[in-house]
Amino acid sequence: MILAVASVALVAAASVSAPAATNAACGSFQSRVNNAATGSTITIPKCTFHESVVINKRLTINAYGATIDAGGAAHGLRIQANDVTVNGLHVKNASGGAHDGAIHTSGASRFTLYRAKVFDSATVCLSLNGGSGHRILKTSLKRCGKEGYFGNQLTNTLFRHNWIHHNNTNLAWNSQDEAGGGKVMASSSITFAKNKVWSNGGPGIWFDNGVKSVVVKHNRTWNNHESGIMFEISSGAQIYGNDVWGNGFGHAAWGFGAGILISSSDNTTIHHNTVAWNARGISVISQNRPTSPHKDNRVHDNVIISKTGSFVAGFYDDHGGSLYSSANNNRGWDNRYWIGGGSSSTDRFMWNGGRSTLSSYNATPGEAHGKYISKAKRDSILRAAGMPLS
Repeated sequence: MILAVASVALVAAASVSAPAATNAACGSFQSRVNNAATGSTITIPKCTFHESVVINKRLTINAYGATIDAGGAAHGLRIQANDVTVNGLHVKNASGGAHDGAIHTSGASRFTLYRAKVFDSATVCLSLNGGSGHRILKTSLKRCGKEGYFGNQLTNTLFRHNWIHHNNTNLAWNSQDEAGGGKVMASSSITFAKNKVWSNGGPGIWFDNGVKSVVVKHNRTWNNHESGIMFEISSGAQIYGNDVWGNGFGHAAWGFGAGILISSSDNTTIHHNTVAWNARGISVISQNRPTSPHKDNRVHDNVIISKTGSFVAGFYDDHGGSLYSSANNNRGWDNRYWIGGGSSSTDRFMWNGGRSTLSSYNATPGEAHGKYISKAKRDSILRAAGMPLS
């Protein structure tokens, strides 16, 4: 998917020489913003600013080495204008409400955040609220109390090459409601590409409640408390080329706790992912939720590696079996499996009941031409992906 995102010039870290400044010479970040002409570029000195900053005009801000310490205010940096670019800024120590971000946008479009570090705040590191064309690039979102990011009512937004980790680590927020790496909801045309997402107290990458047209590609997500990648009550996702391991052990029940989880959603394709050592492998779940009956979900050409052989892959329905209706066109094909543990587990695969063998699963629409791989082939695939062998 090509995103209709306005081109904004990014200034590489190496090309910016922010002046060193003593504490006495730092002055006010907000004053620099207030005094800048609309559309200009300003450079912030390498200081720690103990203030909460609002940007209400189009600006490019080069802030390599500068830090905003919000000092417990709801936000460290609030974006209230279109076409704002912030390069290199560190923001910490904000203490807002459930959806208040240390960096927080309100109705603005085309916000670009590049090479930032947002961390050590009480709830959300980055909160994007409305608008189109946002780009979050090469940014670290870590150690926030609830989640690394939150997005609501966004369009044409890109997260690429970010590091999202160690959020909600004490599980103070309910990870089955909203917490962990982050959540995007009620949005469209969202792309997550080449991010690293790990050790969060909840799902890693999560879309929920009316999200449409998502691409999740070439990410690495591991050791998250719940699913590595989750698409819930939404429609239209392409999930491919991801390396997903060690996720889901905080909610390993039925089909939940999967490396990749499609929950009560439609028109998703999960293909060419490597999914290993998760509590569950790849799950497509249908429950009696608003978008029922849940159709056109496809799972193909993935490698799925399981230690225990329990709930490795499948299509799960707990409200009457509509997921299995041929009219709803849910199916899988050409997936490859390596399974440890007891070989006779009756819940290894799921299609209208448990299936203990791959041959019986291949006889259902849930899989066609599925194959087992050898341990040697398993290890070759894992090494190529940079994933653990056990």
